[in-house]
Amino acid sequence: MKRGLIVDDRQENLYFLRVLLKAYGFAVDEAMDGAQALVKARQQVPDIVITDLLMPVMDGYTLLRHWKADEQLKAVPFVVYTATYTDPKDRQLAEELGADAFIIKPAEPQAFIAHINQVLDKASRGEFTPASRGEQEQFKEYSEVLVRKLEEKAEQLEQANRALQADIVRRKRVEALLRDSEAQLRTLSRRLLDTEEAERRKLNRELHDRVGQNLSALKLGFNLIRADLPQPVQDAMGERLDETRNLLDDTNRIVRDVMANLHPPGLEEYGLWAALSAHVKAYCAQTGIDCAMDGSDPGVRLPPFAELSLFRIAQEALVNAAKHAKAGTVRVALVDHCDGGLSLSVADDGAGFEPRQVRGAGPSWGLTIMQERAQAAGASLTIDASPGGGTRVRVTFAREASRQATR
Repeated sequence: MKRGLIVDDRQENLYFLRVLLKAYGFAVDEAMDGAQALVKARQQVPDIVITDLLMPVMDGYTLLRHWKADEQLKAVPFVVYTATYTDPKDRQLAEELGADAFIIKPAEPQAFIAHINQVLDKASRGEFTPASRGEQEQFKEYSEVLVRKLEEKAEQLEQANRALQADIVRRKRVEALLRDSEAQLRTLSRRLLDTEEAERRKLNRELHDRVGQNLSALKLGFNLIRADLPQPVQDAMGERLDETRNLLDDTNRIVRDVMANLHPPGLEEYGLWAALSAHVKAYCAQTGIDCAMDGSDPGVRLPPFAELSLFRIAQEALVNAAKHAKAGTVRVALVDHCDGGLSLSVADDGAGFEPRQVRGAGPSWGLTIMQERAQAAGASLTIDASPGGGTRVRVTFAREASRQATR
């Protein structure tokens, strides 16, 4: 069995190469950078090495120079697989340093394997590519490539900076126009929220009707195919089949989570209490935070937009509790008051913050969205917070005001 060493600092790239090579009968070793690759190769010499160029610690060019200078490794085929160094000069430098193949990402699997087999065939005949330049010439060419890449990156950063400056100017103009009329701002906010929710529902339906059903059918088909395989084949491919099944299960779970985030399941059918209770339960399982629901089902339904606004505010507050506050405990309460009002609160024991210092800063965007949602639905929102003292978000609805907020 041929042994391949794959070198890349991105896990998704390693996964692709690992699955592809194993599918064609290779044993696979992995390394995250050139230095790690040299250590592993010297411990167990591979039949071929496939490496990226742009990596931390030791890049692919430096790895290639050390590889060809090592008596134990220099005859092992060296393949470059890169998406960053695509200029003809990059290829020329790699070949002059001794690379046996230079492949641009992404490559079609069959074409990639065919290329690898050609390199291995040449190596089996004792043919390999030696370095064709001296140390000084190599260093000079390598430096020129690095300088060129740095110049390209600098130009890209400059272009991004110019685009950012132009975007900032545009944003300031938009903000000035929005400040001219608070009424126009609220109208725009409501329209944006309507559009966002409509797109969320559309995406939710698309995921359910197409992706979700296809994944279910795919898993069923996979199980049927696996059951039909002869037992020796199942035994030989057990690990790979298990990996595929786990990947399908993970994908199904991710799609379900995305669907739940796009649009709360059960909100229209069962109401706010049921939707919030389900979300809190899932939130607890996903984050490990001690989270509970207090209060009771109000019984009387609010207008659809009001219920959706309350749910989104609670959802945003829970995200903040996990992401920013690093809370250990969260309590969500839905209380129906005897005067006809309704209140929702989300309280955590996290890091808290100073509201006066946060206003206008980037992290306050979530708080602004909550405020906009409350205003659009005819509710009032208050936030009580202090550094080290946790955070409490409370939304209060008068039923008459919430009726006016209906679509």
